[in-house]
Amino acid sequence: MADVEGRLFTGAADGTVWQLTLSGSGAVRADAVAHTGGRLLGLEPTVDGQLLVCDAQRGLLRVDPRDGAVRVLAGALGGEPLRFCSNVAAGGQPFRYGYGARQFQVRALHT
Repeated sequence: MADVEGRLFTGAADGTVWQLTLSGSGAVRADAVAHTGGRLLGLEPTVDGQLLVCDAQRGLLRVDPRDGAVRVLAGALGGEPLRFCSNVAAGGQPFRYGYGARQFQVRALHT
């Protein structure tokens, strides 16, 4: 996915968040910018340059690709762990919306 600045990001099954850079010659450079410690299933950019990440093992995360910081926003809902959180969409400030596959509904998360 691309963020508001046009930077390309992708995730790997090992929890690595990669930033992809295309050169003028068409070559692609991949730089690891963060590691969640889980398994990535979804990425969404935010207006402040960070990423919302669905991690199958850790839940809904916020990743700052500038310094690699990873913060858990929601690891559980109603006392149940968020497992296989697979898709996320960013709403306007101050809300972030996370979709937990087990809940089958959209939840608003204050950050």
